[in-house]
Amino acid sequence: MVCQNPISIRLFIIVAIEGALVFGCFPIVAAHMLQQGFGGPVEAGLSLGAFGIGGLLYTLCVTPLVRAFGLPAMSGAGAALAAVAYILIGEVPHLGVVIGLFALAGFGFQMLHNMIQILATELVPAARGASVALYATSFWLGQAIGAAAASQALPLAGSSGLFLAAGIGLLGLIWPAIQLARSGAVAR
Repeated sequence: MVCQNPISIRLFIIVAIEGALVFGCFPIVAAHMLQQGFGGPVEAGLSLGAFGIGGLLYTLCVTPLVRAFGLPAMSGAGAALAAVAYILIGEVPHLGVVIGLFALAGFGFQMLHNMIQILATELVPAARGASVALYATSFWLGQAIGAAAASQALPLAGSSGLFLAAGIGLLGLIWPAIQLARSGAVAR
């Protein structure tokens, strides 16, 4: 029933890619900091915590952002913010800046992810539970695939290369995310 809505497949693919790109790099944050010479596991924990703080900051801004820009612009801007943050995380060798960039990435992630989440709840109102379950499954599978792919690519690309690739991938999500938000969830 859920997959009969033509928007559902696009939504599940986008959220899986988002999960792979955003969270695929998380397992290598400590290794990246060690490689760059400005931290290790503790600093990685602080950085990942900053990602969560960025998400909390988003909750304080969401209402005025929605009123000012709407979901399509917010989702595209969120993907762009996370992309720029990831690209810079791979290149900036300063802990304080990297922590700030992780907060920016968390803010951007929430701008993108919450639009997808809203649409997932509206795909098929009569089967909302199934819609959200498929959405969550796609997101978690994307995360698992992203982490596995990152572990295989790390020896080839290095940690900076992985953050760069994730950032470029997130740039590639801008247009599909905007189009998804414009389409709405209920098939017309």
